Amino acid sequence: MATPSGSVAVDKADLKRKTGEFDLETIFFLDLSDQGLNELGAVPRCCSLRVLNLSCNRLCDVRSLTCLTGLEELDLSANLISSLKDFDKFEKLQRIDLPGNNLAE
Repeated sequence: MATPSGSVAVDKADLKRKTGEFDLETIFFLDLSDQGLNELGAVPRCCSLRVLNLSCNRLCDVRSLTCLTGLEELDLSANLISSLKDFDKFEKLQRIDLPGNNLAE
């Protein structure tokens, strides 16, 4: 998870270990809360995700999540996010949690 540059991201092997799934494309639910992540790593490659919990991390930029157009629930609470640019691409999103971020009104 941690790289020599000090960034903390989740890679393909981490996701497989955490979910027990062999293919990232078969992951529908993923809880990566409170992992100290400051980068998304391989998460955007989980193209079938419906529920994603990334709460209580150190994420600033989550634009790469916009490729996950099938997301229905997304928890980004308690991160360092200041912008939600391109989030209109989440056509199926029913719930998003954002408290505890640096969002401007």
